Amino acid sequence: MIIRNGYIAWVLLMGAVALASCHKQEPVTGGVPIALQVGMGETKAATAGTTTTSLQSEGLGLFAWYTEAGGYFDGANKYLENTQFSYSAGGFHATPAAYWLPGCRLSFFSYAPYQANVSSGSLVFPSGYENGFPLVSYTPSANPAQQVDLCLSAPMLDRSLSDGVVPLSFTHALTKVLFKARWTGDANTETRMADRGYTVRITEMTLSHIRGTNTVHYSREGYHWEIPATSELEALATASYALSSTSGTLVDLDHVNAPIPKDSWNEAFVLQSGILYLLPQALAPSACLSVTFGFYKSGGSLAETFTAEFAIGQLQQYEWPMGKVITYSLTLDLTPGGYPTITGTLSGNIAGGYQEDDGVGDGLSHPGAYYNGPNLPDV
Repeated sequence: MIIRNGYIAWVLLMGAVALASCHKQEPVTGGVPIALQVGMGETKAATAGTTTTSLQSEGLGLFAWYTEAGGYFDGANKYLENTQFSYSAGGFHATPAAYWLPGCRLSFFSYAPYQANVSSGSLVFPSGYENGFPLVSYTPSANPAQQVDLCLSAPMLDRSLSDGVVPLSFTHALTKVLFKARWTGDANTETRMADRGYTVRITEMTLSHIRGTNTVHYSREGYHWEIPATSELEALATASYALSSTSGTLVDLDHVNAPIPKDSWNEAFVLQSGILYLLPQALAPSACLSVTFGFYKSGGSLAETFTAEFAIGQLQQYEWPMGKVITYSLTLDLTPGGYPTITGTLSGNIAGGYQEDDGVGDGLSHPGAYYNGPNLPDV
């Protein structure tokens, strides 16, 4: 029994020495390169900004920690840090190559698209550690033109050289927010606009009282965003995002030359112009969408503008789930005494394999008869 205990102690000691030696080694410069196989959960109902195809040109960032049977991830046992992997020869590889350490096990975390700086700015990876896993902080850019369709992979834990290619499964980590618009009105309004050569165009949309920073928490099964208590929503909702034709912050300015149609939706406005990639969240009750629209003469000059504000935090569809597409449909009633209205529509598949759950929120009229019909002088 003494010998057996002594043998067990010796084995445990040797294992500890081997593990410690793995932790202390820097990435090696030769051997078997680490290769990745990437899969992507696509977002339905709208083209995703980040897809498997776009990853092949944009690349991804990879982190690897030394782990032995679910070991703890921290700064002391990190092996690869924000190593860029690009697509070539049917797979994703690092340049210069990143190599396996024989006899050591690695756990992998990844994000896309790749960015060089992850110690500050919009993406901080890792921003800390919790329960043996890294934390990730994310802040969508205040400039919509610089926002990206952030994707994160589920952790791939305890892999070794003998396991071969590392499979990574990415899902869309944000909510894609879109807008579409149309106008309606009585026969008199339509006739006056047509006779006098006017069209209706949206010049600016601003989302305010939105949460702008949150933290990703990993587990062995995947990841999730931090979920605040309902009482904390207002205090966290400090960000705003503006889409404007004058400041150049729209992803695409084509809508400036595409008037909002009567009765039918302007789909080009949805797919080309008003695009935001924002944090999944339950909206604070004060969350607001401000829309400025104007009447343009046939020559392109602006005649009048009006601004409507919509309390989107009060809509039935007030949640922005991860991996979903939220579309806000604006109806501008140009009848004198009419009201603009808005409806929030949820579509797409939730990342992680949940069932698709499509639904339509309540329409919400702007409170107050601020709009008494356009003043349309002859062109």
